[in-house]
Amino acid sequence: MIRSQSKRKTQVSTRRRRVILWAALGLVAVSIPLWSRPLVGMLAAGLLGEGDTFRIEYVRISGNQIVPSDSILSLALVPVGSSIFDLPLTVVERRIRRHSWIADVHAKRHLPNVIEIKVTEREPIAALRDNQLFVVTADSIALIPPAEKWIWDLPILSSPTMVHLRDGEPVKDRATLTLLHEALIAFRVDKSLRDNLSEIYYKNGDMQAVLTKPPLVLNLGTGVNELAWIGLRAYISAKPTSNSSSNAEFIDLHIAGKLIVKPINPLNEEPNKGEKNRPST
Repeated sequence: MIRSQSKRKTQVSTRRRRVILWAALGLVAVSIPLWSRPLVGMLAAGLLGEGDTFRIEYVRISGNQIVPSDSILSLALVPVGSSIFDLPLTVVERRIRRHSWIADVHAKRHLPNVIEIKVTEREPIAALRDNQLFVVTADSIALIPPAEKWIWDLPILSSPTMVHLRDGEPVKDRATLTLLHEALIAFRVDKSLRDNLSEIYYKNGDMQAVLTKPPLVLNLGTGVNELAWIGLRAYISAKPTSNSSSNAEFIDLHIAGKLIVKPINPLNEEPNKGEKNRPST
């Protein structure tokens, strides 16, 4: 009984494959006669059962920079050597989406024998201190970093309380989401801030941020808009290049329309009383 059912399934699969091949053969034959002859030959060979023309020989992975290709292949479970027409692409895509770093995936057949898998990875925006070090992505997902060597290039979000994050789950803490939102606004205005922004944190109820080049401490209040970051970019661009910590400044951005600039006393890291009001345009 079991052998009979297995044989019946094989016959149905073979019949389905032949129908697909006949349809493809007819379509190619009537569409572009100039180049159709070689492809018609391959299709006919597969239809007649000659050789392994339409058996999967290679899986091509693209779009990944963080997740190793070997990990994607292990999730995909593409049976190399099987018929390219029998592979359920939606099932392959569903398997790969289980990886927390994968935001989207698209699998495609390339006749006669190649499967292409194109993935879209989540974009890391910042690192977050919690019960362990996490990466927060642009879509507010907390992820355990695959390697720490590049984590320190990201700005750090310091929430006032422990958030108790879990790998692959969305960040729900309002204070942390506000910090992330501010980082996204800054990066949207100036991509170079990805390398320049060191930390965003809370102090006395206000958000503050630290830049490294030039050394600046920014007061963001409860949050600033794009115009404030545009004004800061203009101020930094006009500022002479200097790596001296004695030139550190405190800039208040949360007042719309102007930057309030104060030098920082290097001994106590507090702004001095003297201040300069500058338009933020």
